[in-house]
Amino acid sequence: MIVNLIKKNILYNMATILKHWREAATLIIAAKSKKIANRYSYEILMLKRSGKSKFMPSLSVFPGGVAEEADFSPEWMDVFSSIDNDIWTRTFAHFSKVGQGPPMFSRQRDEHFSKIPSEVAFRICAIRETFEECGILLTRSSNDNKINLLTEASNVSKNYGKIGNIGISDFEIWREKVDKDATQFIKMCQEFNMVPDIWSLTEWSNWLTPVTVARRSSGTDEGSKRRYDTAFFLCLLDTIPDAVHDDKETVHLQWSPPDELIKSHLESKVKLAPPQIYEICRFLNFKDMEELNEFCLTRINKRVTRNFPVPAVCDDGIFILYPGDDLYPEDPDIYGAKGPLIISGTLREIHQKYPHHNRYVLKDKESHRDFIYDVKFLCNVTQGDEHVIPVTDLSFLGMPRARF
Repeated sequence: MIVNLIKKNILYNMATILKHWREAATLIIAAKSKKIANRYSYEILMLKRSGKSKFMPSLSVFPGGVAEEADFSPEWMDVFSSIDNDIWTRTFAHFSKVGQGPPMFSRQRDEHFSKIPSEVAFRICAIRETFEECGILLTRSSNDNKINLLTEASNVSKNYGKIGNIGISDFEIWREKVDKDATQFIKMCQEFNMVPDIWSLTEWSNWLTPVTVARRSSGTDEGSKRRYDTAFFLCLLDTIPDAVHDDKETVHLQWSPPDELIKSHLESKVKLAPPQIYEICRFLNFKDMEELNEFCLTRINKRVTRNFPVPAVCDDGIFILYPGDDLYPEDPDIYGAKGPLIISGTLREIHQKYPHHNRYVLKDKESHRDFIYDVKFLCNVTQGDEHVIPVTDLSFLGMPRARF
């Protein structure tokens, strides 16, 4: 009884800090392709969400999901320490020396959830959710000599993820267990003497769902409560691993180069939401896997900026503003109390008057285009975190340049 009350109080403390959204983690997996005819030397994993999903139904997304208390469990310290007595200390230093990140990483938590750095916990979440949703298990065993090198970023020249190796029968049993109970991921790692391969995950971006998008994506007012502050991580693999969608939350799985994903979206063969379009268009900057790897290594000591989309309405259209845009507010309304910004002028006039762009057109009132089927955004500025900007000139795909 007392134990249950303590446990309930711990959950209460964590939940009451965040009243308007939940925290989540997503993993973008880019794996080397064997198809030499491709314009890009790697392919990205996408999962199609079930049409019954309450959030983003029928859209193709990266694997990931909501963070659980188990991802922040102090038990992880013992799991990592069992590999090497000093590994946890070095790992903690490795992820804490890069400085303060966006709010989901830096906010104060209940003491019980503060023993594991958020940089570690959200990586564990992303790895766990990926295992549940598509069966890719990113772990390293106790006899992996590379772990010691990975805790010292200066020693790493190539940072590719490691696929865990456990028997097929055990694999399916544990995948089911972890899907039902996140604490089973800790037990699985203890059972097989392995740790989540957190070192191979690069902090890629951070997206906070605006109220209006949450409502529209679910089709109900209830959807306004389905908001997520999501950490996006990137993991590179030297080969495409076996993967199978869970047939619950997801109904289809595919590997595709970034250019083919965007082209399929434009041709209405795949449905992508703005965050996925934005991130995939960033990958259009890197044709070769080694280029992408080198870029990731340059970002080891850099943090990302929270990407909170701000809806705006003008005389002839609706669009979304991102950090760095001339029109992006200094103090954005992250709680959705004020509604969208109202800006005088047409899309063309606004584009010319405010030349520093990081904006995405949801709907042009003249043509009544729907945001799901159009890649129509402009970006010529960074968000202040030295990240690459999305490629908006799609002429190399046989598509027109995104313009107003």
